[in-house]
Order: sequence, then C-alpha cells, then structure tokens
Amino acid sequence: MNVKTNHSAFRHLVLFATLTSVLLMSSCNRYFYAPTDALMMGLQEKGDVKVSGGYDQSTIDVFDSSVRRRNLNFQLAVSPIKNIGVQGNYTSFRDSPRNKLSTTEELSEADFTEFAAGYYWIINEGSSSFEKGNQLVWENYLGTGWGQIRYQRNTLGSSELNLNKFFLQSYFYYQYQKNFSIGIAFRPTWVSYQDATITGSYPTDDILDLQSLEALTPIFFFETGFRLQGGWDEVKFFVSSVFSNSSISAQDFIDSNFSHINSVASIGIIIEPDEIFRKAKNKDRDRKRR
Repeated sequence: MNVKTNHSAFRHLVLFATLTSVLLMSSCNRYFYAPTDALMMGLQEKGDVKVSGGYDQSTIDVFDSSVRRRNLNFQLAVSPIKNIGVQGNYTSFRDSPRNKLSTTEELSEADFTEFAAGYYWIINEGSSSFEKGNQLVWENYLGTGWGQIRYQRNTLGSSELNLNKFFLQSYFYYQYQKNFSIGIAFRPTWVSYQDATITGSYPTDDILDLQSLEALTPIFFFETGFRLQGGWDEVKFFVSSVFSNSSISAQDFIDSNFSHINSVASIGIIIEPDEIFRKAKNKDRDRKRR
C-alpha cells in the first residue's frame, strides 16, 4: 500500500473520529449504567496479542454549572490456540467540575471490568480475496464483568452502587489489505445491582431511586458497537462508538434525570507485541545470515 493511500485513509479516520465524538456527547449526569467499548480488537490467528488504550472527553451542562466527563479504557486480547480468543477490558468514567458546584449538584465516577472468552472464524479463508489480505471475520464471545458507580453530592453526602453483568457478543468485521478494517458488534447484556450504600444527608428521592434499581434487577441492555481502525502491522489507530438501549426508562424512577448513558465513543491506539517481536526476530535472523 503506498503512502498516498495511507494518508488518505488516516484523514478519513480522523474526520470520522471528530464527528463521532461530537455526536455522542451525553447530557446525562446521574447515571446507573454506562456501556463499555465493545471487544473489537480483531483476532485472526494463534499467537495474536493485542493491547489497546482509548480516550474520550465531553462537557455536560448541570444546572448552573458544567461538568467535564472523561472516559478511559484499556483492552487486552490474546489467541492462545487457533480460533480461540480471550479478552479483557477495563473502563473508567470520571467527572470533574469546570467551575464551582453548588451544594445540590453531583459528580459521578465509575469503574467497570470485563473478561470474555470465545472463538473467531475467518469466513473467506482460502479464497482469492483472502490471499490478497482481505478478510471477513466473525467473532463470538461469552463474558462477565463487574463494576461500581459512585455519586458525590458536593457537601450533602455520597453513595455507591455495585453491579455485576453477563453478556454475549457477536462481532463482524472486514479487513482490507491487512491493516485497515471496519466492523460492527452486537451485545445483549444483563446487569444485576446490589449493595447500594449511602453516607451523609442524601436526598430521599435519590435513595428511593437507588433502591428501585435493586428491585428491577436484572436489567437488560442491548448494545451495538462500531469500529474503524487503520495503521501498520505493529501499531494501529482506531475510533469506536457504542450505543445502548435499556429495558427500563426514566419513568421507572422518581428523578427523571436518573438514567443510563446511552452512547459512548473513544479514540485510541492498538499495539501488537507479537508483530513487534516477530519483526525483530526476523531482522536478527537476517543479520546473522550476512
């Protein structure tokens, strides 16, 4: 692939990333769930090892002030044997005030961890397009996870909400000439809430809303993820987005602003250590032959 083609592809990648981040800025401050980036690393063969980091930031208006929300995620994907994949994901959400908060306003933060195992299948393996580096891949995973969401009223008190999750994920992606790909993932997710703890003078309505979550457990979410990535053998850049729909709505709570974040986006980098080691080994072998 020539340099001109690479530059054109990256320009489209950056443009798509910018538009996605703008469109997916969430206005929900007090949330009981946020979707994590789907497992879309793209395993293809035994020995694959991929590590990624993603980031996004948005500004949320909260009453007479604004909050900056940061989303940071890390993923690891490994294929220990042919057609088998194991993946892990850690995601954090952090709010910080852009100016001084009043005593009634709230900051939220959350941490989520996921592990999944499954299989991948190269649908067009053995075809002429496959020989040219174009691949159509289907991945399926069974996963579990856990997390905690914390709410901090400026001077009134705080609360914590613990959750466990179970999910299935199916991911289809098309790889063009080895280093560029686009894919879509579908993920039905079931979330259970428990052990809500409250400290300080927390508003009664907020307490009742937290208790409602435990009564409604398990809650079903259907998530759809998209990813576009491109780069080189060892390093690739990506932009991804996830949309989430819930089996419950704001009408299930006293506070109509208490809802789930229904979309997130991230821009990041994927590093493939196995490719780095393989190329270093080949260079060392070539040097010894001279």
